[in-house]
Amino acid sequence: MIKNEKSKKNSEEDVKSCIQDLLRFTEAIAWDQPGITIDKKDIGDSHLFMPLYENMLAIKHDFDSILQKKIEAESDAAEQNKYCKLRSEIYKFFSDNALEEDAPIKMLLNTAGPVIGVSRVCYYKFTTEDHYKSDLICTYEWCGKGVSPTKGTKIPAKLAKHFIQKDSFILTPESAIKIILVPERNSEKLLISNIAEAKNLESIFMLSNFVN
Repeated sequence: MIKNEKSKKNSEEDVKSCIQDLLRFTEAIAWDQPGITIDKKDIGDSHLFMPLYENMLAIKHDFDSILQKKIEAESDAAEQNKYCKLRSEIYKFFSDNALEEDAPIKMLLNTAGPVIGVSRVCYYKFTTEDHYKSDLICTYEWCGKGVSPTKGTKIPAKLAKHFIQKDSFILTPESAIKIILVPERNSEKLLISNIAEAKNLESIFMLSNFVN
């Protein structure tokens, strides 16, 4: 702790010592990093230059707020640029009319997966035209590094029917169970838990796509 007890008359040595304390305090401030290494309580309320310390602490606090806003703005801009580039790549790809039937699906999965930052992106397809009585099977998949593939995985119709009416949504195993109506919830709960555990799923984003 910096100790400089205030007396009735500050000697020249006291003033010099206080100045040295202030210089050390100023040098310890890292303006490119949040926070400050010296706390007000480490200075002592009776310090000769306490008002200066208080002002500098206030300035550093305001500067940290400005710095944080700058970091957030740069992060948001980088995120927007990332998705703009992704959209541009997709538009360019789909401008080619001579595409094979499965090429767009593979391109979307392989391009979007790394950009979005998920562990895997899957394309599930109905096995019959009656969607409410049809199983869903994973026909295409992109996997991140070290992620085990799940291509060929089948979601039975009795479970899939609860989710096909929605356009898009984010699910966790817990929220998926809540969507299912109470009479069927208990019987489907174990199935959902088994799928989540087998695929190591914490959450999923589902996007329905019906092609005529």
